[in-house]
Amino acid sequence: PTARALADTFLVNHTLEKLLLSSTLVTTAGAQVLRQAAKQSRSLKFLEVNALSYVQSVLLGIRFSRCPGMQAQIDDAVQSRPSTLASSAFGRAYQRAVACGTVDEAKGVIRRIVEDFVRELPTLFLPGVVNGFVTQLTGPAVQQAQTARTVAGITWTYAGELGDISGGRYNFFKIVQHVLRTDGPEGLLGHVAVYARTLNEFTAVRRHGAAQGALPANATVDVWHFEHDALRFVPFHAQDNVVLEQKYQAGELVFETTLSFCTPGVWHRFDLNLSKQTNMATQVERRIRRCSRTETLPATTWRGTWLPEFWAKWFTAGKSYRFAGYLASSDDLQVASNFLGYPPRDPDDPALLPMVPVRFVLCFDLTKGCDHVNFLENISRVPGEREWLFQAYSAFTVRTPANLSTAFDRTNPLMIEVDVVPDNSTMPDHLPLAEWH
Repeated sequence: PTARALADTFLVNHTLEKLLLSSTLVTTAGAQVLRQAAKQSRSLKFLEVNALSYVQSVLLGIRFSRCPGMQAQIDDAVQSRPSTLASSAFGRAYQRAVACGTVDEAKGVIRRIVEDFVRELPTLFLPGVVNGFVTQLTGPAVQQAQTARTVAGITWTYAGELGDISGGRYNFFKIVQHVLRTDGPEGLLGHVAVYARTLNEFTAVRRHGAAQGALPANATVDVWHFEHDALRFVPFHAQDNVVLEQKYQAGELVFETTLSFCTPGVWHRFDLNLSKQTNMATQVERRIRRCSRTETLPATTWRGTWLPEFWAKWFTAGKSYRFAGYLASSDDLQVASNFLGYPPRDPDDPALLPMVPVRFVLCFDLTKGCDHVNFLENISRVPGEREWLFQAYSAFTVRTPANLSTAFDRTNPLMIEVDVVPDNSTMPDHLPLAEWH
């Protein structure tokens, strides 16, 4: 509780520059909270912690120990606090990183991200939980992927959670966002930079053309359908569509595979030449077909989220900024509104920060388009969210700030309108960073 209260102070008091702690007891978890908050503080220049002691519960009482090296860790956190992309450790790591070249490389990086993240946490996981999470994360949809960037895209949309013994829950995309937002630690950040390089081969479509599976703006996508019992053609699940289209593009027209919506272990034989699908257990045959549709860049997408009140006020009219992480949005307003029904419960965030519900309206320039956003519905493991994902550290300009003088709640949230910058490379790296969005 002491560390949490201090962390709240660091994050909301933007005049505090120096603090001396004496005869203070913290848990190891509290020490980590202090380091994270010191790194994120916008004003703190010095924090004296040499008098800190760790407190640990033991069977027969309480044990105290000094905090060797704690002052050096705090000093490093304060000094390395990023304020721009140019000053961030991620920016430097990203420059060194090379995108994964194979599916196995991508799966290895994803495993290392999860394992290193768990090692950094001051909590415990039951035996086998981490390995089980990674196995599910890189499950059947990923096993059938043919490119590293497809692996990166599919794992980003995985909604499963890694749970610790204290009740903490961690999605893979939240792990990545946490590392980007806190800008470290160094080893883990290096793995995330490699993953980001790989995932950005989806989002940076101008450099690479249409990425397999994901969609650039105003692109034509081929969608596979099957004929159901009422003799109507309906589309395959998104991840099954990815498999069918990859096989078609590779010229592998006769093959066997499982389907995500069918009984586990049941295989289907596809003959794309004959436009036929056969259930190998029942021998039932269905007609299939491939047709095209165009996904057009929308005029706006929406994002529903909860922000610390200070950060809701930070978005002032005319401010250009970058966001220190990937930014997910949807062209379905109801999807964005649904996310407001889940107040924040991230165990890494100080619990006492006053949080407010915000709906971001992201406005596109339909003449210039956008070089660094991609539509992930075609590969998403959560179909129906219609996710438009912006590359990490994308740039925006505030059009209309929030009006906190009006009444608001989760059903009537604060509104912030921002203009999407068409090309990230046209904006300077020293723009201020939004740590929340």
